[in-house]
Amino acid sequence: MAKDKQRVIREENTVDKETGEVVRRTTVLQFDREPNYVKLYLDCLGVVLGNDGLGPGVNGLLVEVFKLASYADGGQHVVLNSYNKSIICKNTGKTMRRLDMAIQTWTKNNVLKRVARGTYQINPWLFGKGEWRDIKGLRATFDFTAGEITTERKYRDE
Repeated sequence: MAKDKQRVIREENTVDKETGEVVRRTTVLQFDREPNYVKLYLDCLGVVLGNDGLGPGVNGLLVEVFKLASYADGGQHVVLNSYNKSIICKNTGKTMRRLDMAIQTWTKNNVLKRVARGTYQINPWLFGKGEWRDIKGLRATFDFTAGEITTERKYRDE
């Protein structure tokens, strides 16, 4: 397994003044930024979906959709136009028909919410992409029970 890239920020030595011996050495390291990721909130996913729209046949499609999504500070939107859909199908080996069926299922089960033609918002109660404060702001305004989204940019500290 490859080691994380790291950089030494500073080294501090504690020296015994009588003997000149180094009694403690402290090294502060900085690691490269964490790569992009999508958080999946498992406690909410099963309740909402009842496992409909999930499984080995479509999970790869779902992952590819989330790769194209904006971060929460941009509303967690994903544009699923014909070009993006063809990329998803190419990357997963699935047909366009299978992807369209999956999108329909995800929309019906509030994983995705259609906000414009070919544009969807990802349910922040199920998936989060970005900083927690931004995800939390979306969660406060995403009402998937009523099927409505009112996105407001309110950031509150916990």
